Amino acid sequence: LVQTLLDVGGYGIQVSVEISQFADQYFNEKNYLLAADLYEKAFEYDPNDYVFIENAALSYYLAKDYENAERSFKVVINDFDINTGKTEFYYGVMLETLNRLEESCIYLKKAADLKFAAQGSVDIYQQVCN
Repeated sequence: LVQTLLDVGGYGIQVSVEISQFADQYFNEKNYLLAADLYEKAFEYDPNDYVFIENAALSYYLAKDYENAERSFKVVINDFDINTGKTEFYYGVMLETLNRLEESCIYLKKAADLKFAAQGSVDIYQQVCN
């Protein structure tokens, strides 16, 4: 938090949280593209908080805007050291949807190894990749 305050400042954090609250509303209303745009805007104000760009990726994915979803998923995977498996799981599921099975299994395996969603990610990995 201290590093974020130094990098972004209190104003940037406050604005990013307020924007993300609007994004959450649009997401809950299934207006995924608008939610994604707002999550990305929140990320611009606080680029140290991966959750904003992860939520943008999920929103783009649900809107079937796979190009922007992939770009956003890769930001989380490549630029942050997060070990929840959530991003890898949903990225893997998206890749499977796009019939990119070899890539899909790489990310689904990572999610399973990180035990995202407990046994759920393991089950999906085994179903898709075995």
